[in-house]
Amino acid sequence: MRISVWFAALCLLGGSPLRADDGPMVLDLRVEGLRRLSDAWVLSRIRTRAGEPLDSARVRADIERLAATGAVRRGRFAREEAPGGIVLVCILEEHPWVRSLRVETSTRALRRSLDRKLKHSREGFLSEADLAADVAALRAEAVHRRYLGVEVEVDRRGEEGWVDVVFRVSTGGRRRVTRIVMEGELPPEARRLRKFAGVQTRPHAPFVSGRFDPDVWEEDIRRMQAYLRREGWLDAAVETLSVEPYGERGLVPRLRVSRGTRYRVGHLEVA
Repeated sequence: MRISVWFAALCLLGGSPLRADDGPMVLDLRVEGLRRLSDAWVLSRIRTRAGEPLDSARVRADIERLAATGAVRRGRFAREEAPGGIVLVCILEEHPWVRSLRVETSTRALRRSLDRKLKHSREGFLSEADLAADVAALRAEAVHRRYLGVEVEVDRRGEEGWVDVVFRVSTGGRRRVTRIVMEGELPPEARRLRKFAGVQTRPHAPFVSGRFDPDVWEEDIRRMQAYLRREGWLDAAVETLSVEPYGERGLVPRLRVSRGTRYRVGHLEVA
């Protein structure tokens, strides 16, 4: 997260910059500029104390510590002269508060899968690092589902101190399955395996209208393996080798089928 911190030295209100060797006595501490945070929250996170001489290095560390919490966007200290010392004023600007988050895309099914990927951003103080992590996660999910030309934009709207975040995901269409390739030790029943991924014959399959759904495809892989084992190939295994692009908009899934040994019932005893 990139943190912007005001620290144009420790400045005097209406006066000259404080020198590092001044060290006047801090008579009181005051916090200004808060919206959601409390004075107690701020004072518990700084080391500068009333009743102690002013330490410029400690003040600088206090500003950096507050900024590192993710709640403070900018901060600075200023001082007011008082008899016998100074009153130190901590002036802060908070990050805006995230009021709502949502994903917008033209495809309802894609939006549902993308909603599940919003794991970093949440209601609370806005974090640029969390936004960037969610943008990367949304783009990766859309690419995983074989969408082309994926773009993710973040739109922020709100009043002062509040923000509504919208992730707008645009795509350039989706790749379609051109063919399915099976490799390995194919049993005689291999042809029947295609019914678990047939575009026309299996409405639950990932290739309805030629479109690929990774979640349903994994379920169909399990169906293929279960079918082979019901046929006596108890050691059979089916795995996805790759799902490769083909041409500009095509897709070719490659499977490896390991059949192992086929078992038959030789003798049956009933006790």
